[in-house]
Amino acid sequence: MLIRVPREAARMLDHLTAGLTDPADAGDGCHRKIDNTGGAFMPVVVENIGGDQYSVAHYGEQNGDAMRDPEMVFWRNDGAWFATYWRNDYAHVETTSVYFENGKPEKFAPKLHVEHTDFAVMWMRNIADQQGIDPAEATPNEAVPLLDALIEDVESGRRIPVVERTSGSGE
Repeated sequence: MLIRVPREAARMLDHLTAGLTDPADAGDGCHRKIDNTGGAFMPVVVENIGGDQYSVAHYGEQNGDAMRDPEMVFWRNDGAWFATYWRNDYAHVETTSVYFENGKPEKFAPKLHVEHTDFAVMWMRNIADQQGIDPAEATPNEAVPLLDALIEDVESGRRIPVVERTSGSGE
């Protein structure tokens, strides 16, 4: 079973993404940069990257290039948040824990998904502290049981296969 991001982190994600529009709607409201620190900490860039998927990232610069430090992608489904992707350009690491087809999860890597969710909890807490954001301003999500070997697509009743993490630093 996919793991929902726990309540405190979910509230923070609700706050960060509030009002962002789908980029397919041809507007400028699909992203925002949050910097409440006067340069003391890295700004947070939040973007709707299509449908129910959102990117949250810190960006640094190296040799004139934007570097994700890190970036995470979250999927929002029925009011719940799921961590699906993590990337750090400085470390040359990119990992995907939930794979999608036609906007629905097709398969996932359970151990990596747990790691993504754990990191998301810590990172959302850090972002809240660094940016002076009170995540209690957003609507809470309820926590659900942790891990099962399969997830079930409620609409179709089909079971989604599990994939294990590949060796090395990425896919």
